Amino acid sequence: MNLYDFTVKDNKGNDVSLSEYKGKVLLVVNTAPVYKYLKEQIPGRIQWNFAKFLIDKEGNVVARFAPSEKPETLVKSIESELSK
Repeated sequence: MNLYDFTVKDNKGNDVSLSEYKGKVLLVVNTAPVYKYLKEQIPGRIQWNFAKFLIDKEGNVVARFAPSEKPETLVKSIESELSK
């Protein structure tokens, strides 16, 4: 199982299969539908609101970032995944 197996709601309430994002690097802010899965991928304490998870092109969680981390601190990790 990976992130692409989930379906979530968009901002208009429509179902969106995350499989639509296969082959792309994603930065996911934890949400209830995928929270348990994300937590299992990188064990440890997760602050509920606004924790961010970096997902590789294969749909695997490769990094977790605290809500307090500034966007500029994520750039290196994101660029690294994009270059793969």
